[in-house]
Amino acid sequence: MAGMLRNTTDRVPVELFQQRFLELESAGLISRTEIARRLGWVRRPPASMRARGCVDLIPDTGRVSRILGLKTAGPQKSVDYELGVRLCEVLQLDPVDCGV
Repeated sequence: MAGMLRNTTDRVPVELFQQRFLELESAGLISRTEIARRLGWVRRPPASMRARGCVDLIPDTGRVSRILGLKTAGPQKSVDYELGVRLCEVLQLDPVDCGV
């Protein structure tokens, strides 16, 4: 049975996560902001927002874009196993279908 356990250092391709996100986004069912919230990815607001009084952490949509390979500059091709599992949950995908 031990041979069947997944090595948690494995990498999972982002292509299926990217496709699923784009499907859900085009249907208006999810956004980068919502994914960032569900994954707990937040960041400090930019200086311009802080100057206007926004001091709360904001969803890190840039990280979502990088992870899902939606940025044109050096798109990410894979994620680690643990993040793959979390993305399956957030995007309502079967882990087996994603190679997780």
